[in-house]
Amino acid sequence: GDAVLWGSPRELPAKDANSDHAQLARTARNLGLAYQLQPEREQYAKAARNILLAYADHYKTYPKLTTYGGRGTFQTLNESGWLIDIAWAYDLIYSFLTPEERKHIEQDLILAAADVIRSSPRGLINWQVWHNAGLAAAGFVTRNRELIDEVLFGEMSVLYHLKEGLLADGLWWEQSIAYHEYTLEAFTWLALIAQNG
Repeated sequence: GDAVLWGSPRELPAKDANSDHAQLARTARNLGLAYQLQPEREQYAKAARNILLAYADHYKTYPKLTTYGGRGTFQTLNESGWLIDIAWAYDLIYSFLTPEERKHIEQDLILAAADVIRSSPRGLINWQVWHNAGLAAAGFVTRNRELIDEVLFGEMSVLYHLKEGLLADGLWWEQSIAYHEYTLEAFTWLALIAQNG
């Protein structure tokens, strides 16, 4: 509603409220896009900033309860997709933010979420491809070379997944069309992020 659109969210979604977190991150991203299209309408950037700062203020207060658990979302798989939209929103309003706000959002939100995702490696499954996409978004938007190199060239990198995870017929090894398309979406995000990074 208007409270989220034009001001600070009244409260952030509860822990494990995956769809609510995803919607709020998409809202921040869409506000950033609107700001890029109409930079004279600073209220778009202000509203996106308020969402990102609210998360930066509170992200670390969400508990990480299980090995593959996210902080805000139920699992690191969900946290990865959420982080793509968070990083995208940040990139879109970067020039609107003060240096202090940038540092707070990068350290206490984007890189903090990347640390949560990195703490739960998954190997050769679709989860790790999504992890890599979220980590790429975080790495490129914060210019974190270590994170970028890990995603592109590390032990569980995109290169590893392309080499070991695709069968001779081009199908993702988990051999379900649903998993194939889901994993392909993460590969696509990663490629777009790297191309524009």
